[in-house]
Amino acid sequence: MTARRFARLARGAVLVAGCGCSPELADPGASARPVDASLEAGPAIEGDAGGASDDAGGWTTLDPMLIGADGSAPDLRLPWSAGQSGVAIAVSVSPFQCFQLDSLTDDDGGVYVPPDESGAYCTSCDQRVSVAAGGGLFVVPSRAGTFEPSGALHARFALRDCVTLTPLIPAPDAGASGVLTIRERTLGPSPARGTVTLHVIVSPASVFYPATADSTLDADLEAVNDQLSAVGLTATWGEVTRLPATASSDATFSRADPAPLARLRGDDAGSGPIIPVVLAGCLLLSDPLVGTPSEPLGYTPHVPGGVGPADAVYIKGSLCGTPQPVTENWTATSFGRVAAHEIGHYLGLYHAVEADGTTDQLSDTGPDNLMNYDPSLSTATGLTPEQGEVMRRHPFVSPAPGD
Repeated sequence: MTARRFARLARGAVLVAGCGCSPELADPGASARPVDASLEAGPAIEGDAGGASDDAGGWTTLDPMLIGADGSAPDLRLPWSAGQSGVAIAVSVSPFQCFQLDSLTDDDGGVYVPPDESGAYCTSCDQRVSVAAGGGLFVVPSRAGTFEPSGALHARFALRDCVTLTPLIPAPDAGASGVLTIRERTLGPSPARGTVTLHVIVSPASVFYPATADSTLDADLEAVNDQLSAVGLTATWGEVTRLPATASSDATFSRADPAPLARLRGDDAGSGPIIPVVLAGCLLLSDPLVGTPSEPLGYTPHVPGGVGPADAVYIKGSLCGTPQPVTENWTATSFGRVAAHEIGHYLGLYHAVEADGTTDQLSDTGPDNLMNYDPSLSTATGLTPEQGEVMRRHPFVSPAPGD
């Protein structure tokens, strides 16, 4: 395995990633549990509910919470302090299950997420939240502008069926059906400018796998920044890791079974506030409700990214189902759009417009935007100030030097 360091900063750019399919609309596959037993448990988190244990980066670990026989966890009270602009909640579940931020209210009864909503994400909610598979990061607010709850927030997490995405109630005699481990971080205002670090993981099937492709990879990563530099984000390139020549490049996966994606990422994603970007081979998304698998150009398991057994941005590198490998020969422009669109999902952006006409909650977006559900369109370019505010709020984004 070889690794190379990019010492320079990308020129005043932004990072956000893109996709040929929507992780919000992509329904899960048929498996109710992942095949890989290593995905069964989330990370062990210790601490007390009063927030006495502080982790690096401003995170506070809370007491584990049991998911009851009704499929939901107890109320989680999140105090809201003066000057606070948001909150990030990192949640993992053991054993592996799908779950959602099922309810979010405040002390005066303000409702930001109503209970028992179905679907990959809540289109009717004041704050949009996505179903998580095994683990997920939830950032409030999910849109631009001020967010001023009355008193404390009250969050409740509940299980979802990984296939139908509807509320899941375990068998009556099942007892406690899981344990949530939770970290919480208070967020201030989005910085005017921010930086974020990528760790690129290259599989053997990618056109970027040969060491001679380094200059091409440089140019394509710069194309990501060309798409995203208008909203005050700078990409700081970290490691580029090439997996062993014998490593797997392809993944047939679903929301219910992210193990194939996790195997592509392997143990090379690193730790801390770094976005793994996996340049894969074939990506085949199983969808039993539609009946036909799809081949997304890119995929991000959860909006926003940051937690989960397969947490990363994945970019397609070859066609699926061909007798001989057929490599996806990216142009710099097309790679820049898809990768930037996907990182956009990772930093909290939903599609500006979906195929069915559903729009995001931002006032300055439209179909001619990088976050169109189809980033390959010639008009799918550019980001808006409100999108930049959402992205820069992500806890993996650091204020730019001097700000």
